[in-house]
This record gives sequence, C-alpha cells and structure tokens, in this order.
Amino acid sequence: MEDMQNLKNLLEQATTQLAASSKTPRLDVELLLGYILQKDRVYLFSHPEYDLSFQEHQQWRHLLSQRCLQIPVAYLIGQKYFWDLDLQVNAHTLIPRSETELLVELVLRRGDRLIAQGHDVNVLDLGTGSGAIALALAHERPDWKISAVDFSEDALKIAKINAAKNNIFNVEFFHSDWFSTFANNEKWDVIVSNPPYLDENDTHLVTEEIRHEPRAALVAKKNGLADFEKIIADARHYLKPGGQVLLEHGCMQGEAVRELFLLHGYGSVETSRDLAGLERVTLGVVNEVLAR
Repeated sequence: MEDMQNLKNLLEQATTQLAASSKTPRLDVELLLGYILQKDRVYLFSHPEYDLSFQEHQQWRHLLSQRCLQIPVAYLIGQKYFWDLDLQVNAHTLIPRSETELLVELVLRRGDRLIAQGHDVNVLDLGTGSGAIALALAHERPDWKISAVDFSEDALKIAKINAAKNNIFNVEFFHSDWFSTFANNEKWDVIVSNPPYLDENDTHLVTEEIRHEPRAALVAKKNGLADFEKIIADARHYLKPGGQVLLEHGCMQGEAVRELFLLHGYGSVETSRDLAGLERVTLGVVNEVLAR
C-alpha cells in the first residue's frame, strides 16, 4: 500500500505534476483537495500535517488522474461559482466563465434604465445551460420576470436545481429551440444570450479543456455565426418597442455581429469590451424608443 501523504507534500507534488496540463495547477490542486475534505482552502494551509485517509487518498488519486487528462475541475467537483452563486455543473452544461459577467452587468444596467422610465422588466435568456445568466439577473433583481430556455432537457434539469439551490424563484424555465416554444404575441424587453460561436474547425475544440464541454453548446455553422444570425433575425418578433438584444461573442466576432444587427434593421448597435480590452458583448435595439 502506498504511504499516505500529508497535505503539504500533496500540494507541492501535485502542483508540479499538473503544470504540464493546466494553466492553474496550484489552484486546481487546492480545489480538488478542498472538495475531497469538504474544507475551504484556508484549512489546507493551516493544517499542512494532515494525512489523508485511505478512502480520501483513493479519491484524490482518481481526481488528479482525471485532471491530468484536462477534464475541467468544475466537472470533477460538480461545482462552479458565478456572480456569487454556487452553481451545479456537469457534462451537459457549459462551465460559466468570468467574461460572461460583463453580459450580466450590461443587462442590469439596461434594465435599470427601463425601470427609471416607469417600465416593468422582463428578460428572456436563450440557451441558459446551467442557468448562470438568468439566475445572476434574478438574484440581483428579484422583481424582474425572467424566462430561460434551452434545447437540452438535461441542461434544464441542472438550471432548475441551481435555481432551487440558490433560493431564486423569479425564473421560469422552458424547453425550446431558441424561440420555437413561444407564440409571436409573447414579448420581452430584453433578450440575452451567450450562444454557440466557435467555428467547427476551431483548434481549441481538440487541444484545450473545452473539448470536454458539450459540443452543441460551443459550435455553430457559418464560421461560428449561424446562431447569432438566427437569434438576431427572429428576436425582432419577440421584443417590445424599444426592446433590445445583448449577445456575448468571441473576441474577434464583434464586427460580424454588428453587421448582422444592422442588416436586420436594429439601431443603437454597440459593442462593449471585457476587462482584457477585448470585444465581448454586442447590443442592438429594435427602434429608438429607448434613448441611449
């Protein structure tokens, strides 16, 4: 039997072992060990002498071997924090990323402007996945009415679990292929989405961790623009006067998405940059009723 090792040694050795397959080896090790021990990261530093039990060590070896294969930590521990929400994730959902918080911030800002003008706010989140965007909005604005759809029933199950887990009750979930479940007389003030936008031949799909995430939630035809085109063309029928669409996209797709908005007659088209200075979210308004 392999001798049990204390936390100090495990942290050091595993960090070195993961360096070749992860950009954040130390953080990965800390998260995995914390998950096994059900302790926070402070505990790992304050108890360097702790020896894992046999069962804990067996679980550790399994998770470390999986992480060496670049399986995302979030899938290994079934958890990801987004916007201060503790979200369950699995292989049926994309892993929420910090870049998407910009999309949430922009929707909150636009919605607050509607409130200031005396409107109620209802929002449609297309392709909700784990529910990250819809739940973040609902958490911040419990008086808003939010609808969230996904084509994957497995993803919707996770989104509903996350709503209950975080005590969020103002989101209604629908199984839908984009707008397919809705009648044309259903209207929203804001439509938001982080749709698939990778090209089918994008090298990231085979060389990085995202190859473990659901391909249908990552890849779109027409060089990654097909779902943008679909959403932008159809959203006009589901927006109130002055309604707006906000779409997250790849950092090199801003110009193409702006052109799609303009092609379909939207006004006030503008793109916002993320903290890295990269074009990340583009907005279009169906008419000029809502002042910029």
